[in-house]
Amino acid sequence: MNDYQKIIDIIQNEVSLFEELIEVMNKKKEYLISLSIEDLHKTINEEIKIIAKTKYYENQRLELFKIFFPQRQKVENIPFSDLIKEAPEKESKILSNLKRVLNAKYDEIKRINETNKLLIERSKKFIKENISILTCAGERQLVNKKV
Repeated sequence: MNDYQKIIDIIQNEVSLFEELIEVMNKKKEYLISLSIEDLHKTINEEIKIIAKTKYYENQRLELFKIFFPQRQKVENIPFSDLIKEAPEKESKILSNLKRVLNAKYDEIKRINETNKLLIERSKKFIKENISILTCAGERQLVNKKV
């Protein structure tokens, strides 16, 4: 297997992990809406596992970038498009398509994450308002001490 095929395999694995992450993040959104705390914890743990896997593949990709660009010091700063330009035509087309798919998945993850952040903020506001109502914003005691 040549180095281009290795990087194609790595990126395909990253795409699969992004799809898995999107699925978990959508579940998380449902659990945030329903305030299902136990299920929410499970999805957070799943997200952490998936992110760890993506970091593994990212490190593998960077190691291959060192092979493709030995003259460059910081391979993490090399745009993916540089690899596409350097690749043979067949691999270049595959990498270009993968880049497009990866970017679309990344954008979807960002969108879902923003929605989930909004849901969390609304939940926090809801809880604070309920506490304020229950305590009458600290103006009255909850328990009447008269017997």
